[in-house]
Amino acid sequence: MLQHTAEEFAALKFDIAARRQILVPIVKDQHGHTLDGFARGVIAEELGIKNVPVQVMSVASDGERKHLGLLLNACRRQLKDRDAGNWNHGCNIRFMNSFCNR
Repeated sequence: MLQHTAEEFAALKFDIAARRQILVPIVKDQHGHTLDGFARGVIAEELGIKNVPVQVMSVASDGERKHLGLLLNACRRQLKDRDAGNWNHGCNIRFMNSFCNR
């Protein structure tokens, strides 16, 4: 999955610490694998935040889990040039746009 830079991680941690809560749910599959929000989960644990919103989505395969995780990250964080090399999983931009705009 896409990784935060140290600067992005620090900014996210600062925002969460100031609010003392996680606003955007962590997305997990039906097996408990994190699809989106790994950094938010780490930060919540580091800050001792216990009430973390979680959304569960069913996926049919590991490939679908990885694809959905990438789409969720791209929709929320807006894919940057540094991440473009990771965007080679046969993703269809029109599909991604329709998925992001639901």
